[in-house]
Amino acid sequence: MNTDVGRISTALFQATRGQQIFSIWTVSKPIWKRLATCLLFVVCCAVPGLSQSHQVEWEIEPGVVIAQYKQGVYLGKVAYPSVLRVQSVESAFPFLHTISDERAQLASIQELGRVYRVRYDADITPHHAARIIEANPGVVYAEPQNRHSMSSVPFPTKGARNHPPLLPNDPMFSDGGYMQLMGMTKAWEVVKGQDADVVIAIVDNGTDWEHPDLRANLWENPGEIADNGIDDDGNGFVDDLHGWRFTDGTNNTKPIGGYDHGTGVAGAAVAVADNGEGLAGTSWNAKFMPINVACKPPNTSLVCFTGEGVLYAAMNGAQIINASYGFFDYGIPRTDDLTIKAALDLGSLVIASTMNNRMELGGRNPRSYPAAYQETLSVCGTEGQSYRRKWNYGYGVDVCAAGSGVTTTVSNNGYSSWSGTSMAVPLVSGIAALVKTRFPDFTPEQIREQIRATADEEMYQANPPSFEGLLGRGYVNAYRAVTETDKVSIRMVDWEVADHEEGYCSRPSKRINITATFESFLADAENVTIEFVSKSPHVVFPKGNTFSIGSLRSGARTSVDFSITTTPNIPYRSILFIEPRAHISDGEIVSGSDVIELYIDSVELALHETATLRYTMTSEGNIGYTDTWDYWAHWHCEETLGQMEVNGDWLMDEAGLLVGIGPNAIASSVFDEPVCQFWICPQNQDFTPVNSMQFLNNENAEQVSRVTMTNKTNKLSPGLDIIQESFVNAQSRFEDGALFRYTILNQTSTGINGLHVGLFFDLYDTGEYGMVSYQDGNIERSFPYMNLGQAQNSTNGYVGFAVLSEKAPVHYRTYDSREVVSLRQPKDVWEGMTGGIVRPPRPGGGGGEAQLIGSGPYSVDAFSEVVVDFAMIYGENENELVENARRVLQFRNDRLNDVAAISAPTRLTVEEGDSITFEVRLSFPPSGEVNMMVTGYEGTDINPDQQTLKFRVDQWRNAQTVKLSAAEDSDIDNEEVTLKFVASGGGYEFCRAFGGCNHRGQWNRGNYGSSFGDS
Repeated sequence: MNTDVGRISTALFQATRGQQIFSIWTVSKPIWKRLATCLLFVVCCAVPGLSQSHQVEWEIEPGVVIAQYKQGVYLGKVAYPSVLRVQSVESAFPFLHTISDERAQLASIQELGRVYRVRYDADITPHHAARIIEANPGVVYAEPQNRHSMSSVPFPTKGARNHPPLLPNDPMFSDGGYMQLMGMTKAWEVVKGQDADVVIAIVDNGTDWEHPDLRANLWENPGEIADNGIDDDGNGFVDDLHGWRFTDGTNNTKPIGGYDHGTGVAGAAVAVADNGEGLAGTSWNAKFMPINVACKPPNTSLVCFTGEGVLYAAMNGAQIINASYGFFDYGIPRTDDLTIKAALDLGSLVIASTMNNRMELGGRNPRSYPAAYQETLSVCGTEGQSYRRKWNYGYGVDVCAAGSGVTTTVSNNGYSSWSGTSMAVPLVSGIAALVKTRFPDFTPEQIREQIRATADEEMYQANPPSFEGLLGRGYVNAYRAVTETDKVSIRMVDWEVADHEEGYCSRPSKRINITATFESFLADAENVTIEFVSKSPHVVFPKGNTFSIGSLRSGARTSVDFSITTTPNIPYRSILFIEPRAHISDGEIVSGSDVIELYIDSVELALHETATLRYTMTSEGNIGYTDTWDYWAHWHCEETLGQMEVNGDWLMDEAGLLVGIGPNAIASSVFDEPVCQFWICPQNQDFTPVNSMQFLNNENAEQVSRVTMTNKTNKLSPGLDIIQESFVNAQSRFEDGALFRYTILNQTSTGINGLHVGLFFDLYDTGEYGMVSYQDGNIERSFPYMNLGQAQNSTNGYVGFAVLSEKAPVHYRTYDSREVVSLRQPKDVWEGMTGGIVRPPRPGGGGGEAQLIGSGPYSVDAFSEVVVDFAMIYGENENELVENARRVLQFRNDRLNDVAAISAPTRLTVEEGDSITFEVRLSFPPSGEVNMMVTGYEGTDINPDQQTLKFRVDQWRNAQTVKLSAAEDSDIDNEEVTLKFVASGGGYEFCRAFGGCNHRGQWNRGNYGSSFGDS
């Protein structure tokens, strides 16, 4: 087939822009109208799209997957595919069985009892292993085990300072700076941590608890006898007199490798006050429980066993749990979520860091966990001596405290000044201990809300207006927290969209109905009003945004129903934040920084499915996943954005389109640069749709998807649009192949030279690659393949990727695992798109190889197009792979010829002063009346006798007659006119057959010789 002639997509270009089908008469130059944690001193940046093969895996524990089983299910090693090489399956929290009282019946404890740690030996990433494990019907979820990072950096201390009278006699204590901002000395006049038995757990990478400024405040397990080799209190841990080290399963909670983070965190909260030495922690001598959750060597600077540490702390009586660590994620890590909920149920408040990256959390950026969990008290960091924000911010932050210049303890009996939100968290943890001591009946939620409700909102005056609502309730104030007893705190504790099938994704102008649920935590509230606010100018509240709910007693809940719509011109892929504000009678805002987050104009998907292949086409040029399979778009839409499977097994991370005209001018929908942040790499989003994705699944088992995209960047010339189509036939003869067609439309008056079109397939943990060839008439065709039978998955066979277009040279570039991780755009991609057939330097074998296939160069005339076809083929062996490649080629040649949806002559010639009559027919029965407009004659000497044709449903086979008349014009010897027949209605907005909706013809007048004639 000549891929440069008109076919289905050219007609659909007009249809996708105007929702109409047209017939174009022309010979050439058609007229076109027009989504492991790191210690918190690690600074990263967020990006909207992702590629897993370019991920940095150091933030994830290798060879480990955490899985929750369904009720009554246990799956041992043999339950999983042999390719995983599972070594062990063990309870993630074996000590939970020691809970024998009513706490054992808590739902959160029951759920955690079904969580297991699966260790495997296969050479595949935990993300891939998790998908394989989660495919077992007995598994609720599976996810990698994250490595958390800490969030502080030590600096040399400037030494001792003098202290005024009536303050703690610690020589390094000063009532200036952040201590004064928090009102610490005034708070200590009211209450001290030593007045009760409140315990702060330091869940970290180890604490040097023998430091002379810490030792006196060390927690001692009252039910344990030291060093007798017996678990005296029956909590599942032997001789845990002063906590536990989960790194190696011992009772030595000191750091491994000399890391000071946990020691520094402890000092800020619990350094012994008034002992004439060093400094004073904010709790004034609350007890601390050291829990070492560091990763195994050589990664002991990171923390891996945070879930175990949090549960240990809660089970053993710590009312406050300090979590000065975090990791970034676009979703909600479920095991950690369960442990935080369980800790709350057991009576513990987790206080967590928002980390140090100087970015807004949420939206297109990830969230920091565990701080992002609703149950925690999340703390942001400021400049040490002021209210000015220093580190991360965003909705979900609760309060802020000093995040730089905090003096604290370090190993070897030393002291140092630290910076990072790791220091802000223990300052607040110490204050939380004071609140618990002052109000012993407070629940963990009430401690959290008391600290939030009494924070100083003056902090906002010291920061730019753009931070409104993004710094929580303000700067923590210890004095207010322990003295004010009439505070009201109303939080949004839940919200849901009425049409929940679409998750939190919606389309422009669509009405979104939302139910928000609120709870009162502290004092009873009167005359409560809920106001919903958005900073976006594109949000409209059709029923208003303010609702009166009357009184709300402490502990009571109420729900509010409201609606929003968005303007039609809302930017593509917008993320909206709707902030609920609870007001009481005096107008005071008593809510938090809770937010409703919605995703508008989300990417559209079309699922193609045969017995062998299951994949999606996206409206942004991706094949399979968009934003890969589980990140920010998935977080909003509550579904996996895309599929890419062969025989039910996950095939690849990402695949998508590349279009380029030079080494520095490539637009794509796949990876950008290998600079991985948050174990994620950027993914380009250079193409945006100009119409809705269209999908047909006809009675012949043929499936076609189609969307028109435009290049939104300056990487390519303006006026270049792309019609993307994919075709499969689910009949057994064709079920092993998929066809991808791209029509590049040049809508400018300038031709484009040197155009290359390609597809990039980033396969996951594939096996050996190879190249096969076959003869197609006088054309020898070849294409690369991957041997899935040697991969770390359950699928055998081969998958190949081929260029089908014959009008330009073919380019194949296979990248091995070492090359994949360092691929860069545009340089490496351009070399692959233009370099002919290049094989990698070594055989493949389980490393995640990738394949780039391309075609070019093409020259695209002004107001013209070029069509490029590709295919993906599966075969159980090489012979079958080749045979299926022939079938895909046959499918293209047989089914994608120009079969007109609008039947009319292809070429007409008429003499000046004369006329000619022809017929126009429909090619398939419409679902309703079809109206057809005749256009293109305006401003010429051609005139049709009617400009509108109507086809009734019951008479659709009847032809309509059109008479064209040519006026005499002595100034024109010959003239070429392109006529268009634009149909709408009755299903002719979209082709219902693969044959296409495009028919071409040419009307000519004048002396063109024998071909055109001059009668």
